[in-house]
Amino acid sequence: AVEVAIVEMPDPNVEPEKIFTQASVALLHAGKSDAPYVFFTPDMEEQLLRSDVIERELRSLLETPTSEHPGRLWVEYQPIVDLKTNQVVYFEALTRMHLPGLGRIPPPEFIEIAEGQQLAIQLGEWVLCESCNFLRQLQQQGFSHVYVSINISAADLLHSGFVERITRLVEQHKIPPHIINLEITESMMMYGFDAANAVLQDLRTRGFRIAIDDFGTGYSSFARLEDLNVDIIKIDKSFVDKILTAEPHRLVIGDLVRMCHRLGMEVVAEGVEEERQRLYLVEQGCDLMQGYLFSKPIEPTQALELLAAEECAGASS
Repeated sequence: AVEVAIVEMPDPNVEPEKIFTQASVALLHAGKSDAPYVFFTPDMEEQLLRSDVIERELRSLLETPTSEHPGRLWVEYQPIVDLKTNQVVYFEALTRMHLPGLGRIPPPEFIEIAEGQQLAIQLGEWVLCESCNFLRQLQQQGFSHVYVSINISAADLLHSGFVERITRLVEQHKIPPHIINLEITESMMMYGFDAANAVLQDLRTRGFRIAIDDFGTGYSSFARLEDLNVDIIKIDKSFVDKILTAEPHRLVIGDLVRMCHRLGMEVVAEGVEEERQRLYLVEQGCDLMQGYLFSKPIEPTQALELLAAEECAGASS
């Protein structure tokens, strides 16, 4: 495909080097557009500079111990709750980033930069190590029944040696694989269903549990649901949102839950924010929920306090 970048020159005396630089910046954006050409704008240059700063900081942060950059790159944990008991079953590990001068960086932004700059595997290992440290805290405080769910990128899953690498890291931290859920997005299966599915089965054989995140946003997994080597299906928030707006007979969550149960899979509803949604999910037999109705993502100390409060409440009831 031909990509054309157009740079306007209001000043005829502008230096050629500056024109070439602006054209190059515009060409970087041309690849993200369906249009046959793109005009350079100052915003493009600002975004490129921002991306460069984030990449440089991310690379530096991943190469230094966590204790040396508190509050700049960290992991929060969002509780996932049993809909029958309202007790925390496991936490999803979610990476957060905050940089001086730029503030809080949205996860999709720095994750996309990590993937584009070949940092995704390094970032994934860092999150896994942080999660293993948190799991060790859980075990030390008597919460060994609580699991942690970790997101895996396509770069990780399809990288040669990934299974052996993650197995070795978990062994080094002395964490049993069965208390780790590995989450992949449904769209990742489109990269190569058979190859990805074989890796998932290898991970399951080694004791890891596998979850499909954002389920229902694509079509491939719906068609091959019974072929998937997974243990947990996480229903995308878009389906949960419809509980508040759609006619009950048009909702498919109940059918999806029953289908997954017939295949021996556990079902999590994502993005639960209203009590009406929770009640409907309970009525439909959904197993677990995740969302702001129960809790936003929280830091490790808060997560431990939450579990301790649950334990106290259970002991007094």
